[in-house]
Amino acid sequence: MLVSSALPLPMRISSPRHPGNAGYSLVELLAVMTVMTLLMAIVIPVASPMLERTRVNGAANVLASDLQNAQALAVQHRTPIRISMPAPMEYQIFERNNPGTIYRTRTLGPNSEFRLDELTATSSTIDLFPNGVARATVTFTLGLNGYQRRVRLTRAGQIRILRGL
Repeated sequence: MLVSSALPLPMRISSPRHPGNAGYSLVELLAVMTVMTLLMAIVIPVASPMLERTRVNGAANVLASDLQNAQALAVQHRTPIRISMPAPMEYQIFERNNPGTIYRTRTLGPNSEFRLDELTATSSTIDLFPNGVARATVTFTLGLNGYQRRVRLTRAGQIRILRGL
């Protein structure tokens, strides 16, 4: 006895108006496109502010991480590390006693992945010492279209990400 293990072939779906022709009519395709366009018109204005918040939060996390790395460099190399803001929307991390040794330059402005429109600090230069302390407490403010996050480096060396103003 011969047993077939083949699956049954799918049935062909045909249009009731035109037997034998499968597919969608132009009117059906236009209706689907109209519904998708309306949904996108609703979703884009809602999603845009969320993307901006994600960029600011991501930039705050990167800045806090860079500050922690600068602290580790100061301990590892047993030399003070300086963080300065040489240009708008940019900061550099380098050895204070040897400014030619630049460990990191990061841009957070419109030409970067974060596209921020605000980066300010309460001091334009910050020194981190090998014992883990900073010269002074410094607060960085990062923002995009009114949404802000602050990153604070205390004199004791604590780094915190705070809500905006």
